Amino acid sequence: MKILSVSLLSMFLFVGLISCDKPLEENKSLGNDCTFEQIDEDMDGLIDDNERSIMDDCMANELTSVSEIEQNLIGEWQLVGHGEGWVPLVSQPCAYITITEESLVLDFKNSTVDTVTTHTWEIEQDALGSLYFYLQTSDSKAALFINQFCDEYMYGDATPLDGNMHLYQKVK
Repeated sequence: MKILSVSLLSMFLFVGLISCDKPLEENKSLGNDCTFEQIDEDMDGLIDDNERSIMDDCMANELTSVSEIEQNLIGEWQLVGHGEGWVPLVSQPCAYITITEESLVLDFKNSTVDTVTTHTWEIEQDALGSLYFYLQTSDSKAALFINQFCDEYMYGDATPLDGNMHLYQKVK
């Protein structure tokens, strides 16, 4: 039952990715030449030691202001790490994010979704004004769940709550 719930939640989140600010024909892949391949044997949905090390280092050296994060986000980011919740069933998707001052373009491919969407974006801080930041897009259905930012990486890790982890590295 839990697997069905997680699958349905994931499906609804990615269906939201299909809607975008620009017509689909105006969107085009911006550098994600990755080909998604489901490989059941390697359990790619588990966070490995290298991914955990990068995440720990990023958390120890996180950016600490909205302006610092916004300036650093401008560029191109490639998905380099992935983790599934309690029952890892899905291989790492292909994902590439291009961020300009005006827009965020997400190129995403997995076994069921192959889409490019465009959104406005901003960095928001939690209501208490503490050092908790997150990437907010114009379409809340395109939930990227990115809330850790450092110079070369950004990620969000919801695996303790049976969610996903996506780790992006800045490539340009």
